[in-house]
Amino acid sequence: MFKFSQYSEKKYISEERNSFILRTPESVKDVMAVLFGGYERLPFQMSNSSKTLNNYALMFITKGTSRLNVYGKSFKLSRGMIVGLLPETEYAITNQSDNDSEYIYLYCTGRETVRLFELCNFCRLIALKIDDSELVGNLFWRILRQGNNNTEFAQDVCSAYLKAIFLELAIIASD
Repeated sequence: MFKFSQYSEKKYISEERNSFILRTPESVKDVMAVLFGGYERLPFQMSNSSKTLNNYALMFITKGTSRLNVYGKSFKLSRGMIVGLLPETEYAITNQSDNDSEYIYLYCTGRETVRLFELCNFCRLIALKIDDSELVGNLFWRILRQGNNNTEFAQDVCSAYLKAIFLELAIIASD
């Protein structure tokens, strides 16, 4: 289904990772676009530090328990939680499970992304816990699959799935 790359050199933090970059026309970037994303597996007590660059980021925790350090605070993350990060945000995720911790990440841009990010209260909440995460989780996996296939319509499909994720999260955030 996916091609995962295995890293054996110690300079790599993640044991297993998969990522994609989508072709993104400038006209799409104005509205909403998934620029790139992927899947990462962090072994026991390993960390991953990064920066969102000038894009918005979403992360869906698919397995394990992790600690997110961001904005000078620390948040406990568990399976089914979604994290939303603003542009230019430095963050670190540390696996706190006895086993691997895994997550899917998406970087996105556009006016519609900004509006939906605000609608989901990610400027205030950072992370949302989803009781029934199957629907949203399936949408994240579909984006990962489409991104890896990178067909002619991948950007349109991924953006539509991303909008569906945001709208589901907006319902949760408004409760």
